[in-house]
Amino acid sequence: MKCCAHILNLIVQQGLSSIQSAVDSIRESVVYWTATPKRVEDFEDAKDGFSLSTNRKLALDCKTRWNSTYLMLMSAIVYKDVFNRLVHTDKNYKQAPSDQDWLLAKVMSEKLKLFNSVTEIKTMATSMIEKFDKYWSVIHGVLAVATILDPRFKMKLIEYYFPKLYGDESSKEVERIRKLTYDLVKEYKPHDAK
Repeated sequence: MKCCAHILNLIVQQGLSSIQSAVDSIRESVVYWTATPKRVEDFEDAKDGFSLSTNRKLALDCKTRWNSTYLMLMSAIVYKDVFNRLVHTDKNYKQAPSDQDWLLAKVMSEKLKLFNSVTEIKTMATSMIEKFDKYWSVIHGVLAVATILDPRFKMKLIEYYFPKLYGDESSKEVERIRKLTYDLVKEYKPHDAK
């Protein structure tokens, strides 16, 4: 999975580098309008003059993480007209991204949406595998003891399947299950009345 994520990252970084000036222009505008509470307030006031279907906040990216750049572009694109108006109302805001910058960002964002979805699926799959491993480490001992207690299988089934499941660690796992079974027998063994 790590190799896949690395390749995905290289592909996306190469794509982003081809529109770097547009990304930088948008980033500078986002930095400007999120730098102080007063500017955030001014930006919010400027948004009110437009009928926008979102209340998304501007998000600044981390340059080394392409998915945060994607999220920054997505948060900024919807406010293209707001940025253009603010050039005329704030004398310190010198230059909004050009129409070409916005076009490149929009096209790239549409492409990055697919990569972002793949990354989210990979993250979810990794999380599910980790949870499975956590629960499996608890439950496999219980299932192994149940198998040993079944007169049809005893330790033979454990000794057969554990090498397939654990590879080189199988003998250690078999011994752990054997010890667990012995401990359970000792715990539930009727005590002598002496």
